[in-house]
Amino acid sequence: MKVITIIITIMLFFLSNYKAQAQDLTDTKSLLKSKVWLMDEGLKVTMRVTDTEIIRYVDGEAVISVKYHLSDKKCGESSFDPNKVGLISKGNYIFYEKGSCSYIKFVNPSEFKMIVATVTGPVLTSFFAKP
Repeated sequence: MKVITIIITIMLFFLSNYKAQAQDLTDTKSLLKSKVWLMDEGLKVTMRVTDTEIIRYVDGEAVISVKYHLSDKKCGESSFDPNKVGLISKGNYIFYEKGSCSYIKFVNPSEFKMIVATVTGPVLTSFFAKP
């Protein structure tokens, strides 16, 4: 009986751990807001996301803040709409008030990749949750 209890306890532990890690990766805004994101560990560049702004820090000091909204529409299909700021919680595209757009894809709840179109071509950046 004791062996069965131990086996059930271990199974429940693994099932509860799996469920805790199986977050909804489509609720983009909640995932972005839930962590401080590390962009460049050597330069100490981090990013925080609020309902309405994305703020970048260098060595703990805010250096840029920009309003944004999420969308399912691709960068060429839409543009920044100030009426959508803070209202949309899902989507793989981020539209910025300065007129640019990024594509993001979560690898897991603690990592995502962002592609930004630049004059010289697309730039891929990986972001990791700051420990």
